[in-house]
Amino acid sequence: MLFAKDDMDAAGNAMAVKDPVEALDAQTFIIETLAALRGKIDAVIPQYRYLLEITEALHETIPEGILIREAQRALREKATDKTDAAALVVEQTALRLRAEEYSKLINEITGFGILMNSVTHMAEAGDLLKNDDLSAAVKTMRQVERTIGEDLGTLLTLMQRLAAVLSAPAPAQPIPEQFVLLREVLVMAARQKDMVRESAAAKPDETAAFEAKLLEFGNVCGPYIERAKLHTNPVILDTVKKPKKGEPAVVEPVNPLPPANLQRNLVAAQECLALAAAGAKAKDRTKSIENQKKAAEWLRHFVAEYALKFYVNQPGPSSSPAPSEDFKEDEDLLMLFMPGMVTGVKPPDGKQEWEVLGRRDRAALNENFARELPLEFRAILKDYYERLAK
Repeated sequence: MLFAKDDMDAAGNAMAVKDPVEALDAQTFIIETLAALRGKIDAVIPQYRYLLEITEALHETIPEGILIREAQRALREKATDKTDAAALVVEQTALRLRAEEYSKLINEITGFGILMNSVTHMAEAGDLLKNDDLSAAVKTMRQVERTIGEDLGTLLTLMQRLAAVLSAPAPAQPIPEQFVLLREVLVMAARQKDMVRESAAAKPDETAAFEAKLLEFGNVCGPYIERAKLHTNPVILDTVKKPKKGEPAVVEPVNPLPPANLQRNLVAAQECLALAAAGAKAKDRTKSIENQKKAAEWLRHFVAEYALKFYVNQPGPSSSPAPSEDFKEDEDLLMLFMPGMVTGVKPPDGKQEWEVLGRRDRAALNENFARELPLEFRAILKDYYERLAK
C-alpha cells in the first residue's frame, strides 16, 4: 500500500505539470501494486473467514454457559437457605439436562470436552439432594460453578488466540513447528469447508466430480499426520505452593502429561475424506456430503486444539498482557456477555433479550476486537459488523 501511495502521489504530480506519459507510467505501477496486494488478500480471505466463523460461533454460545452457571449459583443459594429439597431436585435435574445440551453444542465446535465434568458434578448434586444431604449438595454445586467458570475461561482464551493466528510474528521471533503446521492445516481446512458448501449446492449428477478433490485432501492429511505424531503437549511448569509462616516454599511437581496423540483429529478427518470420496465415486450424494461435514468437524477440532496449545504471542499496539496458560476467572470479563452490560441499561423485568447497539457502542466494540487483527483485515471486519447490525 505504501508503494501504491507513492505512485499515486507521482501520478498526481505528473498530471499537475501536464506530463501524461509520466502519469500513465505511475498509474500502471499503481495497478500492478494493487493487483499484487489483491492476490495476497484473496489467498488469506478463506482462512480469515474460517477463523471468524469459529470465533462468532463461540461468541454466540458463551452467554448460555454464563446463564447456566448463574442458574447453578441461584440453586446453591436456595439449598443454603434449606429450601424444599424435592423442588430443588426437579430444578437441578432440569439444569443438568440444559447443561448437557449446551455441552454437546460447544463440543461440536471445539472438541474440548467442555462442561462434561460439570454435568457429572451436577448429577452428583442431584443425587445428594434426593438424599436430603443439603450440605454436601451445596459443596458440589460450588464445584460446578468453579468448573464451568474454568471452561468458559478456556473458550475466551481460544477466541483471543484464534484472532491472532494469522497475525505476522515479530521479525526475530522463532515460530515453533507446531504453529507452522497449524497454519498449513488451516489453509486446507478452509478449502475443504468451501468444498462442503460447493458439494451441497451441486446437482446430484455432479457428485462424482468431487472424488478427485476429496482424494487429494485425504492424501494431504498423510504428511500432516506424521508431523503431528512428533509433537508433544506444551510443558506445564511446576507450581510453587504458598508456604506457611516460617516454612520454606515447596515446589509441587505436576502429574506426568498423558501421551499427546495430537494427530488423532487429522486421522479421523482423513478417514472421513476417504469415505466421502467413495460416496462421490458411487454417486451417493448423501453419504459423500455427510462424511465431508464430519471431516470438516475433525479439522476444526485440530485447528482449535493447536491454536489453544501452541499460540505464539504476537506483537501489537495493545499493551495488555498476552493470555496465559493458566486462566484466572475475571467476573467483569464474563459479565460483558450479559444483556445490558455494555450499554448500562438492563432489560426490563429481567428478560434476557439482546438489542442492537448504537453506532457509538458498536464502534467501540469493533475497535477493541479489531485491535487484535492485522491492519488489512480491520476495514473488512468493521464493514461486516456494520452490515450485521443493520
